[in-house]
Amino acid sequence: DFVANVSHELKTPLTAIKGYVETLIEGGLDDRENNLRFLRKVETHANRLTTLITDLLSLSRIESGEAVSKREQVVVAEVLSASLIRLAPGAERKGIRFGGWHIDRSLQILGDMEALNQIFDNLIDNAIKYTEPGGRVEVSLYQKDGKVMFDVEDSGVGIPAEDIPRIFERFYRVDKARSRE
Repeated sequence: DFVANVSHELKTPLTAIKGYVETLIEGGLDDRENNLRFLRKVETHANRLTTLITDLLSLSRIESGEAVSKREQVVVAEVLSASLIRLAPGAERKGIRFGGWHIDRSLQILGDMEALNQIFDNLIDNAIKYTEPGGRVEVSLYQKDGKVMFDVEDSGVGIPAEDIPRIFERFYRVDKARSRE
């Protein structure tokens, strides 16, 4: 299942890139109205491939035991703000009301800034991805019972109750057809 999923996830952007490049080669470069749009699509799919490959390399390091967690003092709101800035264009393209609400900027943890960055990016990106155009995605960062808490709330499709116990299983997908959509 994993190999099939990865193959499909890699093949989709590669097919799109190939199609746009062929179009540009066959005269699309001369089409002033569309050539920049085609190049932006190629860039989007190339970025998607980069993300997929980075995720696979991270997974490989974790599985091999090579992943080393770097512990440092981290101002959590700074890492969260960087994720919000990075992911805002995707939300804007879908007309999603997006941002951080109730963010305690004083919270610090001893942790791995890069890992925290990946966590925020993953959760927020999923919220954007599965929220319909015109919806909303809101994040909160606060302290409760001596712990730093991070919430992502969205108006998206949600996770069916029967799948919630399995969401942290490695490679688990709720519904392949729905997730690809």
